[in-house]
Amino acid sequence: TEDKSRVEFVYHIDEGPRYNIRNIEFHGNNIFSEDELRQHLQFHEGEAFSGRKIGMSVQKIQDDYGELG
Repeated sequence: TEDKSRVEFVYHIDEGPRYNIRNIEFHGNNIFSEDELRQHLQFHEGEAFSGRKIGMSVQKIQDDYGELG
């Protein structure tokens, strides 16, 4: 008899090439300095690209601008 109370999943993941962040530039930042904006970054130049870290960083910067109205 087969045990129907258990399920097994097998995932085959084919990861593509890793991309590293070469440089980070800010344009049009008239309110906050580049140093102030960089404090919110969850990533640094030379690190592997992470969409999650970039998303969190963008959200923090948007929050700062949003607080100004």
